[in-house]
Amino acid sequence: MSPGPHDPQSDYLPGKKSRPQKDWSLWERLWEKHGTPLMVGASVVFVIAAAYLVTEVQRNAGSSLAALSLAQAEELRQLSLKKEAEFESQRLNKAVIDDGDLALLGEAVQAQQDYLTSRGALASENVRLETMRRRYHVIQAERQRSISTEAEGKATAIAKSDPAGAIVELRRAVEAERLIESRWFFSGYADVGKIARLDTRLRRLEAEPLRAQTQALEAQAEVAFTAGRLDEAVKGMGEAIETEQAFVGKYRDVLDTEFARVERLSIRQETMRSHPLYLQTVAAEAAAAEAIKGYAKAISGAAQEAQATLAVQAFERALLAQAQLKQEFPRSAWATVARETAFAKQRNRWRSAGSLQDVETRAQTMAKYLRAGQAAEALDLARALREKLTRVEAENPGVVPPEDAMRRQLEYIVTHAATIQVILPKLDQLVAPVAGSSIRMMKQEISQGFYSTVMGANPSASMRENLPVESVAYADALAFCEALGWMCGRPIRLPTVAEYKAAMGDLALPPGAKNAWTFDNTDGVSARPVGSSQPTGAGYFDLLGNVEEWAQAEATDDFASVVGGSVNWVPVSGLPLRKALKREKSRTIGFRIVIE
Repeated sequence: MSPGPHDPQSDYLPGKKSRPQKDWSLWERLWEKHGTPLMVGASVVFVIAAAYLVTEVQRNAGSSLAALSLAQAEELRQLSLKKEAEFESQRLNKAVIDDGDLALLGEAVQAQQDYLTSRGALASENVRLETMRRRYHVIQAERQRSISTEAEGKATAIAKSDPAGAIVELRRAVEAERLIESRWFFSGYADVGKIARLDTRLRRLEAEPLRAQTQALEAQAEVAFTAGRLDEAVKGMGEAIETEQAFVGKYRDVLDTEFARVERLSIRQETMRSHPLYLQTVAAEAAAAEAIKGYAKAISGAAQEAQATLAVQAFERALLAQAQLKQEFPRSAWATVARETAFAKQRNRWRSAGSLQDVETRAQTMAKYLRAGQAAEALDLARALREKLTRVEAENPGVVPPEDAMRRQLEYIVTHAATIQVILPKLDQLVAPVAGSSIRMMKQEISQGFYSTVMGANPSASMRENLPVESVAYADALAFCEALGWMCGRPIRLPTVAEYKAAMGDLALPPGAKNAWTFDNTDGVSARPVGSSQPTGAGYFDLLGNVEEWAQAEATDDFASVVGGSVNWVPVSGLPLRKALKREKSRTIGFRIVIE
């Protein structure tokens, strides 16, 4: 029997003994206890060393002066006295002292300073030094102030005629004032406010050419753009932007510029760059306009459909060009959502041209049914047309928005079906013909009940169904006419002043008490129920008195006539008539309507 396999050799290799880890806890405790004082001490030593190095030169100079003998120090004092005396002599003998004379006083100050340094600070001699030094600084400062004043005066005189020369003079003035501040400070003449004022004037003059330059560059770019030199215009506008940026960066604090001018110029430059694409949209719009003209002239349905297709294709091209313009030049003034929306709406409009034309044609049939009193047929057709418009809007968004006139009319007719069935048979009974015309006028004022039925609300201040509606503005009366016209399929409007006069007949005498509610037979405030007075021979009630009535006016006018007087009118002969703002609402103003 053979022996079994040998045991595998062990892979274990005995390693070296691990080194003992250092105990850092002791160092951490020491640092925690003494670290902060050590850092503070090191900082103090560093500051002292730096101060020592910085003042070494002064200390060496002071040491050399301190080593002078008493005789040498006295020589310095005598030199100072001598130089001061020489200066005083020159000052007495001359009307104007020069630089050489001032040098004598400067030497006297320096000699006295050296003397004090060699002997230490002597109070009596310090007073002399401070006096001489201040005197020296005052004289120097006065000379610089004279230069500053002279230069400023010259700059003021030539600022308009010679701006460049004024800039040179103002620089002299600023330099002189800054010299007083930095060198001759013991004079007490330093004027920070004056330096700031002169500097502002200087920088304003320096800024003006730069501002004029950027404006000129912009104007030149616009001229090039108008002339069709697009590359030149874009380059010129870029130069204008760079110049404006330099101006704003350096001079914005001293000279006003147009707010966000850099932004405006940048937008204008991008607008110029987008001009070729903009022209593509313009060309597409022009092609669409021609197709729309062709649609209007077309006789057959096929010809109209062909022109509508051309219009759709043109607006598609406009949309593509506009989308590219927005993507490549998003900051262009022409990269607007409004333009894109308008193109899309027009494209959708002409996509659905056939459906819209059909709705318009059938709406005329609906109006015929209403005029004939065939309410059921009209309502069925209105429901069908409303459904069709709803589908058109779903397929082509924006074509039939909520404010669309046809949509509003159909919505109103469908939602007021019951009211229409009641009003249609009775409407002819409520009107009477006006002599000498083809119109018919409402026999009585519009009552609150009638107004509420048509409009769904009653704005009157004093509410009662059979009282005339009041507190209505001119626009409210027009809205009522529009809604009632939808109901009956006829044009309805307010009467004109001439139609009122024709309906009233002879006005040579005041109305009788039974024919009109006026101040004579009422409290002058409260209106009476409509139709409660005696009618005229033509069958009209309250053409005079009760409430004033709005008369038809031009759409662009702010005023309209109100006629007939009210319960606070004192009856006299003639037609009561006044002008009122169309927005006026009064508890004594109502209206009536005419049917054409």
